[in-house]
Amino acid sequence: MSVASMKFYNGINKVEKVLVAIVTVLLVAVVFLQVVNRTIIKATIAWPEEAARYLMVWQVFLASVIAFRTGANCCIDVLINRFHGKAKVVLTCFSNIVCLVFAVVLILGALEVIQTQIEFNQTSTALRINMAFVYAAMPVWGFLFIVELVFMTIQAFKPTAFKDQTDGEGSAA
Repeated sequence: MSVASMKFYNGINKVEKVLVAIVTVLLVAVVFLQVVNRTIIKATIAWPEEAARYLMVWQVFLASVIAFRTGANCCIDVLINRFHGKAKVVLTCFSNIVCLVFAVVLILGALEVIQTQIEFNQTSTALRINMAFVYAAMPVWGFLFIVELVFMTIQAFKPTAFKDQTDGEGSAA
């Protein structure tokens, strides 16, 4: 594994973690504001609910890549881990190809939706932001997911590719 590709991979991992942390803090702050408004001030405002909804969308998409990398999500590792050697590599590659096709289809579909949102300038009700921003979470997820799949496939062929080079997470091949 080249030093440049490892720097790229580690850089993306760090950016993902920072973005998830920022989105989570914003989500907690917005929900807290809404709770205070409803319980103490006895007033309701619409934008915190909408902001929380869109922040949660971004949080889920960004954090799912981290969960995928660390093996913290449900996946078909149970089947793959029953095999060893070349069979395990082949099954891992097949699984990664299926996931890659899914990610590409999702990216292409999301880009069409985003283009439509931009053309018609559809904005959210309370925040008045273009809905393309909300739907952008899908192609961003797809790009990050594809990067992760590439590195996982490399690791399937060369299990020591990330040893002592990552920040301790490694991939969940």
